[in-house]
This record gives sequence, structure tokens and C-alpha cells, in this order.
Amino acid sequence: MNKSFLWCFVFIPWPIIAQDHVSGQNQFINEIIESLSENADDDADYSNIFNELTELSEHPLNLNSANDDELEKLVMLSSFQIASIIDYRTKVGTIRSVYELGYLPGFREIDIQMLEQYTICEEPNPIPISKKALFKYSKNQLLIRYQRVIEKQTGYENVTDSILIANPNKSHYLGSPDKLFFRYGFSAGDNIHAGVVMEKDAGEEFFAGSNTKGFDFYSAHLFYSDEKRLLRTIALGDYHVQLGQGLLMWSSYSGFKTSYVGQLAKRPAIIKKNFSTEENRFLRGAAVTLGKRDFTLTFFGSHNKIDASIINDSDGSGRFTGFAVTGNHNTPLEILKEDKLPVNIFGISARYDANRLKVGLNGVYTEYGIQPDKSEKLYKSYSFSNHNIKGLSADYRYLGLKSQLFGEVAYSNNSLAIINGLLLHLNNSINLGAIHRHYHPGYYSHFSGAFGEVSEIANENGFYLGTEINIEKLSVRAYGDVFSFPWLKYQVDAPSEGSEVFVELGYPLGLTNWYFRYKRQEKPKNYSNNENKLTEVIPFQNQQYRLNTIYPVGDLFTLQSRIELSMAGFTDSVNNTGYCLIQDLTLSKLAIPLNVTLRAAYFNISDYNARIYSYEKDVLYAYSSTMFYGKGWRFACLAKWQPNQWVAFYLKYALFLYPGEETIGSGLNTINSNHKSEIKSEIIFRF
Repeated sequence: MNKSFLWCFVFIPWPIIAQDHVSGQNQFINEIIESLSENADDDADYSNIFNELTELSEHPLNLNSANDDELEKLVMLSSFQIASIIDYRTKVGTIRSVYELGYLPGFREIDIQMLEQYTICEEPNPIPISKKALFKYSKNQLLIRYQRVIEKQTGYENVTDSILIANPNKSHYLGSPDKLFFRYGFSAGDNIHAGVVMEKDAGEEFFAGSNTKGFDFYSAHLFYSDEKRLLRTIALGDYHVQLGQGLLMWSSYSGFKTSYVGQLAKRPAIIKKNFSTEENRFLRGAAVTLGKRDFTLTFFGSHNKIDASIINDSDGSGRFTGFAVTGNHNTPLEILKEDKLPVNIFGISARYDANRLKVGLNGVYTEYGIQPDKSEKLYKSYSFSNHNIKGLSADYRYLGLKSQLFGEVAYSNNSLAIINGLLLHLNNSINLGAIHRHYHPGYYSHFSGAFGEVSEIANENGFYLGTEINIEKLSVRAYGDVFSFPWLKYQVDAPSEGSEVFVELGYPLGLTNWYFRYKRQEKPKNYSNNENKLTEVIPFQNQQYRLNTIYPVGDLFTLQSRIELSMAGFTDSVNNTGYCLIQDLTLSKLAIPLNVTLRAAYFNISDYNARIYSYEKDVLYAYSSTMFYGKGWRFACLAKWQPNQWVAFYLKYALFLYPGEETIGSGLNTINSNHKSEIKSEIIFRF
């Protein structure tokens, strides 16, 4: 392909216009999703992380009545900014406009513009709890989503009866390629919430076979909260628990590494409702929080069955060898793992939550219904071997005038895990953040989710140092992280160490917003020499360079262009390279209530280790990251039509095109063609 064409494709002429005010928030969400995608399953559901932001855009938070816990739902704000809002409100009484916050220390123009999407400034008007108020202030939302890959994949080809008789576990998809999602939510003011989620993944049976009752996954919850009463919170059904910094209990996805140092300290909600389709990472049962003044006491209990691989012994007993986390039950072998492991979890958390100091003592008991199998693999020498695990932790957060201390120490599976952090707000231009963590190789908690290099909180020591600098128009975000693994890991046959460096520079040129990003990670990995058949552990390196720009064209168009280069390989031969060019076009404020986002991307990536992730706009409540690997094109079109406030329609079409290829994909997902296309539609009713 002609290189000059590629540069024109990405960097079209610059219009001299104002920056799109939502770009800062989009960049924040993009980074989180792309960071999670690098270490999570491709089908992981991140909706629970961002659902609150989406709900706040539809039901804004009142800055005059929200307490600090409610303000912490605004994840783009730092703890210093939240404290500034509360202090300012205490002094002036009523905030008349969000733009008043521009006079407070630590607030920039872009912060105010992002807040404008999620907040209002009205006189506090608490809703009385009564049957009349329950219906008067109630809101309902019904969402129905459908998607499927259009081309036929190998897994959906017919398998004859004779083959199934000879091999009952013959790998093939049992159901249709359709993916269905249903969600209903009810709320009465800020106090009462209820919801139902149903999902059928692609390939799963529907009202047949293993799913005679319809969907493969059902979830429901009833949630009550009132911070001014003795009975603060009640959760029934499916819910999440977040404690401390995530060492002992953080059931929703977390633990990402970020360059936004103001977000390094976790701000737990303790009990949260579950709207996610993640089928194995939630609690099912009941939770309650009692509180008086600044003291609260939370009890929670859960009984659930999760997916796991089971070995059946000759005496009729069984052992589980590992968890199955995809949530897909679309082949005979996957169904054999479905809901095979009963898990009981009970916990208690006692907390003191003042404006500046927050302290918690936590205890969690986990019991597996089947004994774990003790692996003979050397790197699993520290793995837990008991069917019940007791864990304790203590956490703290202290917010000073220009500093914040936070941390947690936990003891579980006869091992210790410690994390401590410091945030410094030096002035309106400079923020610093540091985190030290020490996780013993034997540490284990079923729902841990703390800051770390890998998702499993164990066998890791590390120190992170980051900064955010804003000097006039120039913005700098950077961090360095050094870490070590005291014991062996999967595909790393020796204790090892690594590092990561991230630098991002942002600057408006003309009136167009640009940023350049560099990221370099070096981690140990086994290396086999084919000549002498020896395996040694040497550093494996990944480097990424990104140049991104956003420029609206009048009120109708917003253009975003990106070029990204990736390099990967062992440090003595970094020879796997790739690049990706992305052009997005958003059309809004048309004569009809229609918004359209278009994407065209070209990628040429020689090796899977050099793959590139990019956040891609999706239908409401769906957050996805596209992985680019191989050589080809990506086209996507997302349309939203909202004729009135009661109904909204979404339609997305996406296509991967690999010129010159005869087949794409692998295994059951193989397509005998050079293209893969997907359609996704969604309708939302509000009443």
C-alpha cells in the first residue's frame, strides 16, 4: 500500500475549531478498557465498571445534595476534587452552577466540561419513602439487544448422528450463532432499585438442550439504600462487594494500571447492584449495611455455582482443577464445566467513614463445595489446597489538605498481602502518585482485585510512581513501574523481574487537540534454544507509540485520527512489528434525531505478541475493545436514532477484511472466507 495514501488517510487537513468537550472523558474510558483488554478474556464484560457513568448521564447527580460516597461515582474526579466540592458547598451553601467549581483549586476547564454531562445544581429535595412516592418518582428502562456474526463459522456445521454416537463430546456449537441480551431496570428516586438481566451467548442453546428454560444466564437484584437511616443498604439477589483496596474482596473487574494518578486510590462502594453479564464474578444472596453517624457494619452472604473443570475419582468424590471464566456454554465440553462448583462466601466489614479519615476491618470466609486438586506443577507449589479459606484485612484512607494516604493489609491462605499508596496535590499544575505492593506467592482470595501487574494478586512485589502535569496548554501524564515475581509463574521457570514506562504528552495545535503516547513494558518469559533444547528466562519487550488527534468540524462533525506502532520480541531481537491507522467520524446534531459514528482502520501486524487494542464506540451499555492482529481492514458504523425521550434505537455493523486470505479465525470460529462481519442492534424503552 502506498505510504503517502496512509498518511493522508489518517491525517486529513486540520480545521481550526474548538475541541470536542467530551474528548477528555472518552480518553479516560478508552484507557481503562484498553488496559483491561490486554489482560482479560476477549469477551469480558466491562459494563459494571461504566454503568454508573451511563446512568448518571441520564439521571445527573445533584451537586447540592450528593455526599462524598455518591460523588465518588464520578470516577473522573480525584479525591482532592471531591473534598474541594464538599468544603466549598459547606462554605457557600448552594452551588448555582457547575462552572463555579472552576474557581476551586485542582479544577481545570476540561474537568468542568466533563462534569457538566453528569451533574446538576438544584436545591436539595429529598423524596419521601411512601407507596405514593414509589410510583410517582419511579423510572423504568427496558433494553433488548441482538447480535451475530453473519458468515458461517466451522462450529455451526451440521454433525451427523453417527459421529455423535461414536463421539458424544465432539466439539461443535450446540445452538444458533445469535446472541441475545435482555435487561430491565426499575428505580424509585435514589433509594430503591431493581433489575433483571438475561443473556444467551453465541452458540448456546435456547429453550432446548441444556437451556430448556430459555436463556443460559439469568440475574436479578433488589437494592435499597438510604444514607440517613440506621438501615443504610439492603441487597437481595445478585450484587457486588468492594472492600478496601481490593486485596480481600473486589468482585467486579478492577486492578487496572492507569496514568491518571488521581484514580490510583480505590474508592469502594461496599455493596453495588449487579447489571453485568459476567457469569462467574458476582455474589448471589443477601447483604445489609447498618449505620449510625460515621460508623457502619456490613454483613454479606452468597451461595452460587460457578464454572470449573472437575476430575471425578473412583470413590465418587471429585476435585476441581481450575475455574472456567468465559461464561460460554456452547459446546459439549463447556457444558460439562457449567455450574459444577458450589461456592459459599460470607463476610463482614466494620467501617469508620469520616470526611478525611476512612478505616475498615474486614473478614471473608470462602468455602468450595469440592476439594481443589493439588497440582504437581512446580510454579503452582503455593496454590491453595483447602476447600475453605479464611481471610482478614484492614484498610485505610486519609485525605489531608494536599495529600492522601491509602492502603490495605490482608491475610489469607496463610499468606500476607500489603499495598500502600500516597497521592500528592502539589498545586493546580502537578499531582504525584506512588504505590508499593507486596503479595506473597501463597496469598489467595477468591474475589481479589487490587492494583498489580497481573490480575492474580499473588507472587508480586512492585513500586509505581506517576505524575500528572498541566502547564498552560501542555499536559503530561507519566508513570514508571518496577516489579518482581519471587516465585515461578506460568511460562516463566524462574524468579524474575520486569518494568513498565508510560509517557503521554497532550497539546492543542491550532485549536485541535493532540496527544502522543509511548509505552514500554519488559517482562520475563521462557526462551527455548532449539539447538541445545535448553530453556532460559530472558526479558520480553513490548513497545507502543501512538499519535492521536480530535478535531470537530463545526457542530455536525467530529473527526478522530490515530496512528499506532507496536514492537515486540525478546530484548536481543525485537523483530515483531505492526502498525494500525484509525479514522473515526462522528455526525451529530443533524436535522433528524440521528447520530452516526463511522470507523475505518488499516492494520498490518506480523505477530500476535505485537497486537494492538483500540476502544470502539458501541451501543449503549456495551463497552468493547477491538484487537488488531494480522493484515487487513476494519470498518464499523454505529447509528443511534432517538425520536423522543421514551425510546432509542441503535444499530451497528462491523467488518474485518483480510485481503489475500482464504480462511480467517481458528478452531470452531474458522470462517472459509477473507472477511468477518457482525451486526448488533439494540432498542431501549424508558417509561
